[in-house]
Amino acid sequence: MKYAYFLILLVAISTSLIGQEKPVTSLPISKTSQPTIKKAPAFKAKSIDGKPVSLEQYPGKVILINFWATWCPPCVAEIPELIQLQKQMGNKVQIIGISMDEDPQAVRQFAAKTRFNYPIIQANDDLKEKFTRITAIPTTVAIGKNGMISDVFAGYRNPQFFQDLVNRLSK
Repeated sequence: MKYAYFLILLVAISTSLIGQEKPVTSLPISKTSQPTIKKAPAFKAKSIDGKPVSLEQYPGKVILINFWATWCPPCVAEIPELIQLQKQMGNKVQIIGISMDEDPQAVRQFAAKTRFNYPIIQANDDLKEKFTRITAIPTTVAIGKNGMISDVFAGYRNPQFFQDLVNRLSK
């Protein structure tokens, strides 16, 4: 009987949290690698089409790093909206997708169908270490024009949320 009450409580709590858009700023922070407020970690990687990608390539722009996977329905739902955001606000923002898939071929096949207009990187141990606060997908790391991480958001976000975020950070 106690188990049934626990399950009911768990379901009630989880359903009350669905759809709430809150920054994930209270996640535990690795004491060795990430202070509460920090400069975005520099990295150099190759996109799935072999082109170099680094944060330094996009001076003066807001950068949204979107962690996603092909098997994640909210991620897949968010991608067309991010493509549209890049198209509409490309002068203010640069989106970088980091796939958490383990199979690079699955990512390439998905990308060929999806027609991304922003670079897609396959996650590796270095990127996972640099972005230790990524505990769910989709997760978007927002980096202001000053190169500082301003927010980390877990879960699906609607297009207006991202437009407002980019407008706020590009001032």
